[in-house]
Amino acid sequence: MGFNFSAFLGGMGEQISENIESAKAFNREKDFRLEMLAEEEATKNRLAKSAERKKKNELIEEVTENLAIHIGADNAAAFVKTYGIGGSNAFLDRAKDYDGDISTALELPEITNGQFGSDLVAPPTLSTILPAKKVEPTIDTLFKYTKNMSEELTTINAMADGKEKDDAMAQWEATMQSHETVAKRFADAARKEGTDKTKEGEFYTLDQRLDLFKGFEKNAFEAVTDFVGEKELYKEEITGSNTVAFVDAFAMIQAQEYNSKVFNDVNFTKESTAKFIAANDLLGEHALGILTPIAVEAVSNGALNEEILGKAKSGESKTIIKEPDGYFEMNKFKEQAQKGTLKRRGVYVVRDPDDKSLKVITYLGVVNIFDEKKRNYLEHHAFDLSGRMDILNKIEFN
Repeated sequence: MGFNFSAFLGGMGEQISENIESAKAFNREKDFRLEMLAEEEATKNRLAKSAERKKKNELIEEVTENLAIHIGADNAAAFVKTYGIGGSNAFLDRAKDYDGDISTALELPEITNGQFGSDLVAPPTLSTILPAKKVEPTIDTLFKYTKNMSEELTTINAMADGKEKDDAMAQWEATMQSHETVAKRFADAARKEGTDKTKEGEFYTLDQRLDLFKGFEKNAFEAVTDFVGEKELYKEEITGSNTVAFVDAFAMIQAQEYNSKVFNDVNFTKESTAKFIAANDLLGEHALGILTPIAVEAVSNGALNEEILGKAKSGESKTIIKEPDGYFEMNKFKEQAQKGTLKRRGVYVVRDPDDKSLKVITYLGVVNIFDEKKRNYLEHHAFDLSGRMDILNKIEFN
């Protein structure tokens, strides 16, 4: 049987044609599948983006609602638009630890109509408006702050008298008052939460108490003497004066006043009270040294007036008196003490008709926290003349 070349070519052509059609069909199927896969992927992406947008919208709505609690709905929307979700969450994270009115913590111009200051070209950076994050202070942190305030007071005391010094002191007192309020709240909270490991009524360590006393004594010395520096360098002759004792008493009054307002440490109270009593005893000894010769003159002369005192001062009398800073009737002394016109550290001899005595008093110039009557002076000794009314009635003070 002979080979039919024509039939062979025809059969091969048909096969090729079928193969081509098959390839086209395959490619069409492949393209279709690719298109389907692409569409499926696109659909997935669209669904994912839609879900993401929905989640983001829900998140924005949640963040905006949370912000609105603190700064109002309009301002909340503006805040999210300006600082985004991340910035808003950072703000909320800080806000939850802020103890107070958040709207007053924002370092911004007045917020109106949901705009952060219409006069601003650009909004302030987020870091400048975040309210300060509350950090639970430790005893050491509060103690360091107290020391810093004490050192600042020393600097103010060194300033020249005048408006600048008065303004600085007023600012210091306002700052200290705020510190006392905050510090007391944290101390109370620490005790309540049990994070304060000291015993009931305790706050400072012994070293901290000693350090604080030293600081108060330094400030008191500078305030009383107007001398900035160590007591050892003080040039004024203080032998025989009441300067050192007065400084110690003055310092303990200030120290205990601070302690009572803030931590009310029981050990601090005991120690400051003991130090004050010791200083007060020395002030009493100094004052008695002034009163005794004057009382002797009153008894010896059966009276006391300018003439008798003048003779004693000139040496005509056998009694040598040390001149006080003034002589007063008791009602007049109280009047001047209330006005604050007396000399701080001054020693005054006072005739008191109510208890029929001749007294000696040191003027403090500050309210004495250790005194139940909260007077701004110290009554030391009273020379009883209730049995000698003839003498008492002849004591004449202008």
